[in-house]
Amino acid sequence: MKTGMCSSAILVVALSTLLLSSTPSEAAKRVIRFAGTAAASVENPEYVAMVKFKEAVEQKTKDIAVQIYPANQLGATKEFMEGVALGTVEMAEVGYDIIGLVDKMAYALTMPYLHTSLEHYIKVVEGPIGEEIHQHMVKTTGIRVLGALNRGPRHLMNSVRPVHGPSDLKGLKIRSPENPLNAGTIRAMGATPVPISWGEVYTSLSQGVADGVENSIDELFTARLHEVQKHLSLTQHIYVAVPIIINDRFYQGLSADLQGIIAAAAKESVLWRRAELKTSEEKSLAAMKRAGVQVVTTPRVEEFAERAKEVWKEFQDGKTLTWDLINRIRQF
Repeated sequence: MKTGMCSSAILVVALSTLLLSSTPSEAAKRVIRFAGTAAASVENPEYVAMVKFKEAVEQKTKDIAVQIYPANQLGATKEFMEGVALGTVEMAEVGYDIIGLVDKMAYALTMPYLHTSLEHYIKVVEGPIGEEIHQHMVKTTGIRVLGALNRGPRHLMNSVRPVHGPSDLKGLKIRSPENPLNAGTIRAMGATPVPISWGEVYTSLSQGVADGVENSIDELFTARLHEVQKHLSLTQHIYVAVPIIINDRFYQGLSADLQGIIAAAAKESVLWRRAELKTSEEKSLAAMKRAGVQVVTTPRVEEFAERAKEVWKEFQDGKTLTWDLINRIRQF
């Protein structure tokens, strides 16, 4: 009998300890799954930006836990972007080109040769035009943009020959993100697009599925593509940023204080990335050169830019992605 009572007492104490250790704030803790394409490496600035976001949020509140899923751990980029729209994934960092699959207006922030410089691009994204596009995104998709991590412009890389102009791309198969705008851009520039998920690019290039790839300097380097590609042409064909996005329904379900913490953490990550962008790209380019990559620094950009106008014509629809919007960006 005493043994039974003793066992019961131990059980009560154990349960009491467990209940006391689970404070109300812990029981109500919200979990944010933060998905991305960036390789989980301190050499990858976008991964570091994700970590900085997590640290900033968790230092300011005990009510939110941020779980980072880099390197396409939650699936292909399109899949976790759609997950954010549906609310099955809380947050992600994903390009405007992928968001354009569900809101065509987003393509205006990733059109070839539409933005003339990084400074111009930032003004557009963070100004009234960017706000107009972001508000349209919330209303039509449920995706809210908290800020945009700047990358350098996208360039062409291949394993066959130097690229100086469109004629040099004839017959080359260039990897494209899995969306029609990027594929159309590559086609307009003179190559054949081959849609391949970013997580499969290294293997695909190694096996000859494609001859080349296009992306920003940091992305090309941190993906180690200089190991399988030896010709880089600084075409600067698309200025790009990778927005930090959150499901709007999840965001609206948070208190004003928690919304403020998340928004501030995203801004910190964006400003950190922007501040070190020039330095990181210089280091990445220098490392690729040391690895034997041959760089065409002054390709015939004006020829590529003229061809890009066909992409503008193809993708404007007179409704959401209009000539008016394209021209306002050009003149901003």
